[in-house]
Amino acid sequence: MPPFAYPTPEPTDPSSSREESKSRKRDISCSTADTDHEPSLPVTKRQKVLVQCGNLCYPASRYGGHRPSLPIVNERQAINELAEIWNAGDHSQDEHNIWQLNDFVVYREPGAYRHANELCPVHHLKSEDGINDLLFDGTLSVDNEVRSVQAVPFGCLAIEGYGDESDVVSACIQSSLGRKGNVWYQLGRPANEYARYYDVSRWMFRFAKYVVEFLEDSGPPVTLKLFRRLFHSYVNEKYGLSIATKEWLS
Repeated sequence: MPPFAYPTPEPTDPSSSREESKSRKRDISCSTADTDHEPSLPVTKRQKVLVQCGNLCYPASRYGGHRPSLPIVNERQAINELAEIWNAGDHSQDEHNIWQLNDFVVYREPGAYRHANELCPVHHLKSEDGINDLLFDGTLSVDNEVRSVQAVPFGCLAIEGYGDESDVVSACIQSSLGRKGNVWYQLGRPANEYARYYDVSRWMFRFAKYVVEFLEDSGPPVTLKLFRRLFHSYVNEKYGLSIATKEWLS
């Protein structure tokens, strides 16, 4: 069998090929010239894009690589150092030693049987099954002195403002070490990742204040039907001009 031979292309006319090539070049140059006169596209304006931080479910101190803004000290050291400053001032009229707690987060203990180390609203303390103690991170301050602490356990929550004509409602927490020195930590500014949790607690604090005052002013017996019918109008009449109350009712 003879070997397979590839087909040989038909010979072309060199002169005709050159003419065809010149014609294509002229067409391309004309096409390019036409595009030079086309209107330019509008310039896209720059736009500012905001990227929001994701919501954390755990305190920042539980993430690897976290760098606190201040050196961390244990609670005992913080109490001893801040007590010197507190005692140097005039607090003879104060019934309790109330220090400020800012940039705080509240979360479950590592040994919790569910949702260990997760952030949670502070009013869940002793109101949900199994939550007898919680932990907090934050900065304790007396005057201008600040101490940063982490993983401080506490089991007591107190709400202030019952019976006051003012609409101000505040909350304090107390640890076992704080109880020995009659020291309370007043909840101030929460950390950014904890703000959405604390907003829920603040709503509950104000609700508790209004309920207690409604019960006191109404006198017994107060039925659920009476509460449903009169509570909203009672709050609106007593605190309706308050901006905080308007936000709470909205």
